[in-house]
Amino acid sequence: MSVEDTTRLNNELGSLVYENAIVAMQLDEVMCRALMSQCLGGVGISKLELTIEELGTLLPHIETGLKSFLELDEAREVMRRLHHMILNWDDL
Repeated sequence: MSVEDTTRLNNELGSLVYENAIVAMQLDEVMCRALMSQCLGGVGISKLELTIEELGTLLPHIETGLKSFLELDEAREVMRRLHHMILNWDDL
C-alpha cells in the first residue's frame, strides 16, 4: 500500500460517533484520527460502524494513547470532553 493510499484511508470519514469524537478531542485532526484508528484496529471495530457504546468501552485505550504524547492534565481534559460527548449523545 502506498503512502497516498494510507493517507486516503486515514482521511475517509467515519461514523457520526467517530467524527464527533475527533471534534470533541479538540486536538490535531491527523493525530486524533491516527490514535482512534489504532484503538479501533486493536479491537477490530471499523470507524464506519463505531457506536456510542463502543466508544465508551474504548475510553481506557484512548486514554492510554493520549498519555503517551500529552501531559497528564491535557490528557485528562481531552478525556473529560469525550466523556461529556458520550453522556450528552442523545442531546446532540
